[in-house]
Amino acid sequence: MPGHRHTRPGDGESAPFHFETTWKAGADLGRVWEALSDISSWPGWWPGMHRVEMAEDGLHGDLVVQSPLGYRLHFTLCLVEKHTPRGAAFSVAGDLRGVGTVHLRPAGETTVVTIMWCVVTRRRLLGRLRPAAVAAHNMVMAAGQRGLRRTCGAHGNGVTGRVRRLAG
Repeated sequence: MPGHRHTRPGDGESAPFHFETTWKAGADLGRVWEALSDISSWPGWWPGMHRVEMAEDGLHGDLVVQSPLGYRLHFTLCLVEKHTPRGAAFSVAGDLRGVGTVHLRPAGETTVVTIMWCVVTRRRLLGRLRPAAVAAHNMVMAAGQRGLRRTCGAHGNGVTGRVRRLAG
């Protein structure tokens, strides 16, 4: 999948948050894709995904993420590209605005999932508490990897992630 254009902040928005996370699940690519592409199922296996309401077209959905720090993020996710079973690209609008991608690749008996988000926010609290917001993101993502493994009947070790602050 091609790269992305970095999200540029508008008036009143934070500097971009650029998150890159890698999950490893000891399950075949098809099974992992099945779990990830069924966005409406995420709250059932991904702690922190408080609510997902997908539109009938399956391309748009309203999501609510519960932060371990107590705040909630509300945003609309829109599928921009889909490359079954290798990945997808999204845009988001709401408490977060920007782009995201997910890329899957087999590695022996493991599927490696790389998730990237480049987003800005108007939520002043997140901009002020940037290190805490980054830590909360990492906790939600680690919980997602554990949930994905359980859902897929998978094994594996470790979630890796990098967070960069881009010049805005």
